[in-house]
Amino acid sequence: MNEKLKIWLKKTACIFSICLLAVMAVPGMKSAAASGKPTCVKKQTVYVSKQNTPYSETVQWSTRYSGAIYIKNLSSDARITNIKSSNKKVKVKNMFNVAEDHATRFKGLWVEGNGCGTGTKSKISFKVKQGGKTYSLSCNVTIKQEPARYSSLKIGGKNYASELSGYEAKVLTLPRKKVKLSVKLKSGMKLEGISVLTQTGMKKMKNGASVKLREGDQIFIDYCYKNSSCLGRSGKDFYLYGTTTIYVK
Repeated sequence: MNEKLKIWLKKTACIFSICLLAVMAVPGMKSAAASGKPTCVKKQTVYVSKQNTPYSETVQWSTRYSGAIYIKNLSSDARITNIKSSNKKVKVKNMFNVAEDHATRFKGLWVEGNGCGTGTKSKISFKVKQGGKTYSLSCNVTIKQEPARYSSLKIGGKNYASELSGYEAKVLTLPRKKVKLSVKLKSGMKLEGISVLTQTGMKKMKNGASVKLREGDQIFIDYCYKNSSCLGRSGKDFYLYGTTTIYVK
């Protein structure tokens, strides 16, 4: 073999090897099949909170931090199919195979517990297609009323924590005067902020400060579940945050 040809072949092989190593080192360049077998929890409690507003009757909604069934080792090009719920009252939505800019997209399913009584059960089954294989997964869910968020929620001289237990929104008959508002959340939760919507606009306030209330005002208490079991799984902070709305009557 020509000596120049030998040198050229060696250089070509060397360059190819370097390029191959470089590609393998780039984050996100692993093949879809390399992520492993997809899995999800076998049992999960889905909490529901009630909403009561001046504009609608009381309804139930799945609490964000518990309503999501996360799927581990889900490839970027995976497809979730054949989603079934053994209980027709428990609805399930595919929140992965949606547009990438979807506000609440995450790697898994969303369970709707609307209108379900506490103790309602359902087996959620589905298939995941990825890496040329199809996997059958399932999760047994139990619907329960959300535990109380507040150990104390004082407006004026009264503690409304028990009245708001299980509610994400509620109409309350409150003193229509200047009152002190102080909030203490349950363990594992963090207060993000308090604001009041009046006829003159939105006003942020400090915990323990006083505010003058009138009929039709709205109080917003923002919180997050800082120790939630789903923290870090979703990549979407949306599911760890929530707001309690109080409508002043």
